[in-house]
Amino acid sequence: MRIVLTSHEVFDIVSGDEAKPAALGADATAAQTTQYETSLKAFVKKDGLAQKLIVTSMEKQPTMLILNCQSSKDMWDKLHAVYESKTDTSVHVLQQKWFSLKKDPADDIATHIAKIEDLYCSLKSMKETVSDSMMITKIIMTLPAEYNHFISAWDSVSSEQKTVENLTSRLIMEETRHSNTEKSENALVSHSKNSNNQRSSKNSTQSKKRQQFQGNCRKCGKRGHKQRDCWHNKQDKERPSHQNKNTDEGNALIGTVLTSRSCATNEDCSENWLLDSGASQHMTHHRDWFSTYTSFQNKIPIRLGDGHILYAAGKGNINVTVFDGNEWNSKFLSDAFHVPDLTFNLFSMGAALDKNLCFKCDDTTCYFYKKSEDGMKMSV
Repeated sequence: MRIVLTSHEVFDIVSGDEAKPAALGADATAAQTTQYETSLKAFVKKDGLAQKLIVTSMEKQPTMLILNCQSSKDMWDKLHAVYESKTDTSVHVLQQKWFSLKKDPADDIATHIAKIEDLYCSLKSMKETVSDSMMITKIIMTLPAEYNHFISAWDSVSSEQKTVENLTSRLIMEETRHSNTEKSENALVSHSKNSNNQRSSKNSTQSKKRQQFQGNCRKCGKRGHKQRDCWHNKQDKERPSHQNKNTDEGNALIGTVLTSRSCATNEDCSENWLLDSGASQHMTHHRDWFSTYTSFQNKIPIRLGDGHILYAAGKGNINVTVFDGNEWNSKFLSDAFHVPDLTFNLFSMGAALDKNLCFKCDDTTCYFYKKSEDGMKMSV
């Protein structure tokens, strides 16, 4: 309201800095009378405008308090006495609000910080000592749990850059990243559910067909399906033939390695691995998967593709079982990072290629294989 009154150049009337012209005596000259009437008219006009702005800026209930006021200054003094009284009780109420304030889930970051700044200014107006660092601490302490990584990053910012303006700007950018990530994940879940439903329907139809056949397969000799439905048909297309001596590809390293589109929810991929071309190391949040483990004396920061920073607590070997096209073999992933806050398990394409493995991918399958020295096939 102060801003509205100031913008209309009438706040001096409300505050009393510009007083009503004093009445003239009986011996006043004609010139003095004319000047007085002009000044009084201007004052009454400005006072009337101030009263209008005050009344129209308020709700009905507070308006009842100023019905009997004769001037805008009377209105202002009345409202100030009721709502901004500098008593010990008012200070205690503001302090309680300050210490108990939490972020409303419905508020965005800008609105939340605006509420804190409003309390900050109210306490300052009461001559209470509230520093900028206290306000920064209050903002940090009231952030939701998903901003924990941001808090860790903020701690590394230099003292000169730890300002309310800088913090607000960074938090708004972080909120935008969160919003974009949630939209991407929602789209991913929708796509994955549709894909899963289509695969389930197809598998159900194929299963019914197989149950209807009681003879032996001419391909593998097993009972219960026909040659055209045999799993070996797909296997022969997806991996190099054992009878082809001219190929330079070895048996594929095949495991349950998925892309991000394969996971409908976090739970779907909690036990599987996502193939990541940008990860420098294999990473997992499962501490119990490690067969060997070495804790880092200083945790290593890991920057994800969306800008988030997580920390690796240690590294070691993880035993895995992989399929080479014929049978399952016991292998291990060496020097995998343990990242407790990581949602998915990341299989590093770069780490695999550094082990002299080759990579091949088509529209349905990705696999790694190793070449032998003479170009012949070689199991991994």
